[in-house]
Amino acid sequence: MNALPRDMPIGRLLARTAKTVAASYGAAVEAAGGSSAAWLVLVQLGRRGPRTQNQIAADMGVRAPTLTYHLKALEAEGLVRRVAKPGDRRVKLVAPTEAGIAYYERVRRAAVAFDARLRRGFRDQELAVLRVMLARLAANASETENG
Repeated sequence: MNALPRDMPIGRLLARTAKTVAASYGAAVEAAGGSSAAWLVLVQLGRRGPRTQNQIAADMGVRAPTLTYHLKALEAEGLVRRVAKPGDRRVKLVAPTEAGIAYYERVRRAAVAFDARLRRGFRDQELAVLRVMLARLAANASETENG
């Protein structure tokens, strides 16, 4: 890893680190035959089961119309299907297909391996402190100037 200047602003260091981690994570997912967008949708379904488009979008932090594009692609690939909600056929639930479940499991293994790679060299206590620090940075960043 390249040495970073000790006086680099924290925000810049965090942004640089996030960019590096995101690119490496994307490469790990792609190496497992997946895409980050598909994985993000399927992880929602894998954790919670069939969900409405609005529920998935809210959990992912995107707008439902944005998600439509990804759902259409996943449907075309045979990874998800839309089914009528029991008791209210007007509401459609997005559910993984058997191929989608297999995809989820394959990419999940790659994500777990990537997470293990990120944790390498850290003790559990250090990771706990890192989580607290990252949460504090997020809270500080979201404060208003006068807050």
